[in-house]
Amino acid sequence: MRANINIEFTDEDLIKHARNLGRKLILDFIHAGIVHLKDPTLAATAVQAFSAALQSAIGKPSPIPGPVPMSVAEPVARPKLDKCMRLDEVAFADEAWVCCKCNTTNGVHRSVCRGCDHERCDVVVPPPPTGSA
Repeated sequence: MRANINIEFTDEDLIKHARNLGRKLILDFIHAGIVHLKDPTLAATAVQAFSAALQSAIGKPSPIPGPVPMSVAEPVARPKLDKCMRLDEVAFADEAWVCCKCNTTNGVHRSVCRGCDHERCDVVVPPPPTGSA
């Protein structure tokens, strides 16, 4: 069996596709670079340089001549726990539990901490049975 398929693209379609592909490749490259930035001052400099380059490319002058101030969020210090603590499900996070040894947050399905291999020591209540008996 043989089949012929003819597909025609206009010059505008090809140019639009090439621009979209170029944008995607550039954004993927930038995202990969930003993910690996650990130093906050280096990250702030990179963000400022990218912002200035983007604004000059679209014809607008950069509103900020100097470095961009960037705040770095400090990790939240959790109090020392006597035993592992259950965390209820909320709108933006699933149900979980916090290890009393290393304060690592673990999924509810884990019986051992993923950070220190400590066995969960809080009271685990199984869900109620579903259906009729």
